[in-house]
Amino acid sequence: FTGHKSAVTALQYDADGSRLVSGSRDTDVVVWDAVGEAGLFRLKGHKGMVTCCRFMTKANVLVTSSKDAFVKFWDLDTQHCFLTLVEHVDEVTDFVLARDESVLATSSVDSRLRFWKLSLASEQKNDSGLDSDSDSSTTAREEEEIVTCEFLGSKPTRGRVTHLDLDRSSMFMGYQSEDRLLGLRFRTEKDFKKRMRKKAKIA
Repeated sequence: FTGHKSAVTALQYDADGSRLVSGSRDTDVVVWDAVGEAGLFRLKGHKGMVTCCRFMTKANVLVTSSKDAFVKFWDLDTQHCFLTLVEHVDEVTDFVLARDESVLATSSVDSRLRFWKLSLASEQKNDSGLDSDSDSSTTAREEEEIVTCEFLGSKPTRGRVTHLDLDRSSMFMGYQSEDRLLGLRFRTEKDFKKRMRKKAKIA
């Protein structure tokens, strides 16, 4: 496939393998018909190299991250960005979605992991008790929302995190930093918030 002006830096298939998404140093995101081996459309909006792309399974939505410090949610039906997470203060290096797509976790070169609660077409608020380094009101809404995001908080890491991964159950998240590989347990959203509150009190 040929569709980018520079090196491809992110790549993922959707759940049934019929679509492929690629992100590039040229800042563009291209969604491909993997069967027909043809480009479907190009998504423009990032201002830096694209670092990760993931299809959601509960909605026709694509999530992307970039060195421009933004995470974007794209409505693939209209091919527009409807939500931008702007809580990061530096480059976003990677992100993962829990298997049930209820939690989004991101890594950044500022050595912090950040967590959001995701909801489909609903607005839910909670008091997470986490150390928030940004007000959730800074999230930029550009179109009618398909997915809503509530910032849960952040966690410092030792060194810059370059890669995140989840096991199949989403019980464990591993993150690779410059000096070591560590792990976090997600459990359920309730247990996750309880654990984060406990860590915040200790800190």
